[in-house]
Amino acid sequence: MMKGSKKVTLPNGEKITGFEHKWGISAIALAEHEGVSVPAIHMRTRNFGNPFQRRKQITYWEKKYGKTIVALAEELGIHPITVAGRERRYGDVYHESESYIGIWNKGRFTAEVHWQDRSCWQVASMSTFFKLEDIQ
Repeated sequence: MMKGSKKVTLPNGEKITGFEHKWGISAIALAEHEGVSVPAIHMRTRNFGNPFQRRKQITYWEKKYGKTIVALAEELGIHPITVAGRERRYGDVYHESESYIGIWNKGRFTAEVHWQDRSCWQVASMSTFFKLEDIQ
């Protein structure tokens, strides 16, 4: 019998896995939500000590804004490259230059196929960490 497959009995008599008891969600439900396999969830727990963490170190964007560059782009309605350009030029992704307003449609993305619909930008989730309340 594997270590994670041990059952825990709750006070109401319900039996749940040790993983679900510790993290508040079953590995199967979390894997389904993330779009990955159950062993991938267990490997996150083994490698990082947390099944919600997707990479070893958080990115520059997550350190500064608490969101990934894709999440910032989605929030602002612009392309991630535009987000990076604003950060480089002005030091703040929320800054909108007065000289560009009107010239480039106020920085809004207006292509026929939205950048998020392209296969290279389709990701299972938008951040390295997420709150458990977002799943349930």
